[in-house]
Amino acid sequence: DSMSSTSRLPSSQVQSSAQDLTLVTSAIARLRAEHDGTAETASRAILLHEIGVLEERLGDEAASARDQLGAVNAEPDFREPLERLIAIIERRQSHKNLGKLLERLVRVAEQPEERARALLDQAFYLLDHEDDFGNARTLLEQATDETPRDASAWLALELVAGKLGDGELRERALLARIALTTNPLWKALLLLSLAEQRGASDEPEGAERALEEAVAIESPARFSALCALADLAQKNTLPAVGTRAHARIAEAILEGLADPARAEALGVPPHRRTAAQAADAWLCAAEMARDNGDASRSIDLVERGLQALPADPMLLRARFHAADSVGDTSTAARLAQTELDRGAVGPGAASLYLRVAEARASENDAVGALAAVSRALHEDPASIATRALLLDLLGMADDAQAFASALEAAAEQFPSDDAKARLYLLAADVWARQCHDAQGARAALSQAGMYGAAPAVVARVARLLAALGQDSTWYEEATRRLIAQGATDAEQAGLWFELVRARGLRGERAATAQALSGLA
Repeated sequence: DSMSSTSRLPSSQVQSSAQDLTLVTSAIARLRAEHDGTAETASRAILLHEIGVLEERLGDEAASARDQLGAVNAEPDFREPLERLIAIIERRQSHKNLGKLLERLVRVAEQPEERARALLDQAFYLLDHEDDFGNARTLLEQATDETPRDASAWLALELVAGKLGDGELRERALLARIALTTNPLWKALLLLSLAEQRGASDEPEGAERALEEAVAIESPARFSALCALADLAQKNTLPAVGTRAHARIAEAILEGLADPARAEALGVPPHRRTAAQAADAWLCAAEMARDNGDASRSIDLVERGLQALPADPMLLRARFHAADSVGDTSTAARLAQTELDRGAVGPGAASLYLRVAEARASENDAVGALAAVSRALHEDPASIATRALLLDLLGMADDAQAFASALEAAAEQFPSDDAKARLYLLAADVWARQCHDAQGARAALSQAGMYGAAPAVVARVARLLAALGQDSTWYEEATRRLIAQGATDAEQAGLWFELVRARGLRGERAATAQALSGLA
């Protein structure tokens, strides 16, 4: 194979390669002759090892393996030929005797570094070819004892711990690797792995400590550590931790928006470098602060979000809720007015006007409250809550006519005739007793009857209102209607007597006689 490959080389290189092969072959012959003429075991082992190295250079690995094995057999404590033999076997994928050779390599190693390297090789053989994780773990722990500052041994031990599902061992290996690491990014990433392990072992406090340590390191993994901290808080219901984590996420995003180089240094992904992402982080922080019972902190965080993304609907809604939770009606009204000025219409605008009305009412500004409710009703005529508030405000105001009209307007919005009839009866009461408008009261009673109020009920209400208003004509008319439409037998005589008395006092003889006939 070596000779055939030379045909593709330039003539000068072919000539040089041929010369090298001749020299190597000649050297092997001389060393072989020297070996044959030497009786001392150590010297023979050294010569066989040198012959094997030269044969390996020629590409004759089979011959090299035989001679290296001969050197090992001649001098069992001679480590170099043993290492060379193991390397040849691993390349040739012939692992039949590899285990025994690796065991011998461990025995002959003298220095801690040599012994640790041999233990690592033997452990990986057990892992790769015998699936013996238990013994591999033992060997790797011995390797870490030999060279405790060898990160590769701890890495191998961590891998075995993962295969064995041994969380305690994996944490110990991670802690050792973290202590040995000087690269800030790599140390932060290892701390993230440690936090993940502790989280899986139901140790949220330990996971939090690891993540906080990762955040404290100035590295491109800081943003990932903050996100992991927020996830940890969410999974383990740690609102205080989550509040801090989301707030710091928002601050990191804003830093990245101001300085792209800083974003790279913090590890903020390009898709997270937007004002909307910062606002979302502030909102999450605010929600966790609210869940933790810290309403003032929640309000401050929402305000920070609104600074990043003014007029965002989600943030405004959260700000409304935060203001409501502490009874801050003036802030709610200010935010509502801002939205109204931006052109809100329909039911949404009606809700905002109600917030303005609530604030005006808390300031004893009845006129302002009433105006805001009226605007809300204009935006959403079907809103029961708005109409109820309007009726409350009008009921406390001095404009009785507006109150009566509002009752009638509200009646027309109810789906059932029974509800409409009841509201018209209320409107009739206001027209009669507060407005002193008998005509308005009678019209409202007529509407109540049209919507199903019992004639007797309408007549009794009319008699009461007429009596309170000292309207004898209306009172007599209502009395006649009650007699005709629902008075009980026990009431008949009394009602007729009232008609007789009223007509007699007016000197209406024929009408009085007629009433007396009814009474009889």
